[in-house]
Amino acid sequence: MDKAVFYLKKLGFLILCTAFLAGYYFSSAGVGRAKALLYPRFIMILFGIILIWNIAGVFKDAAKELSEKKQTDKTTGFLESIRKNEKAIVIFLSAAAFVFLGRVVGFWVTTLVYILMLSYYLGVRKLRYLIPQSLIIIAVLYAVFGLWLKLSLPKGLLL
Repeated sequence: MDKAVFYLKKLGFLILCTAFLAGYYFSSAGVGRAKALLYPRFIMILFGIILIWNIAGVFKDAAKELSEKKQTDKTTGFLESIRKNEKAIVIFLSAAAFVFLGRVVGFWVTTLVYILMLSYYLGVRKLRYLIPQSLIIIAVLYAVFGLWLKLSLPKGLLL
């Protein structure tokens, strides 16, 4: 039983991503064979391959961790497990905030703030790296989605 719970905890996020990916893929299947759908379908297939690769890797890592866990078998409290997974929790919550605020404030402003804050949190502390990195990422996103694919991204209060 403990082994099944351990695998479910490890695979939960990947299974959720796979469900969203499959749902999006099948919901876009009835749209037709528009030329604009080629790139999103390619990305979905690429993400599907990456998800399958990661699921296999999780099974391999989980088996290894289970054998190590049996050797060290110590109990950890709730706060210790939160501290251990702090980065994953912060990244998940910031991504959820990004999705919500992107529609309210606007995609470009939210993306710039998201990249700046997350990069700073993950260790890029020098402004001479932080600001150019964020601006280059925004420029590449604008070139790909705004100019090349001509997608209209969410516009909010600040653009």
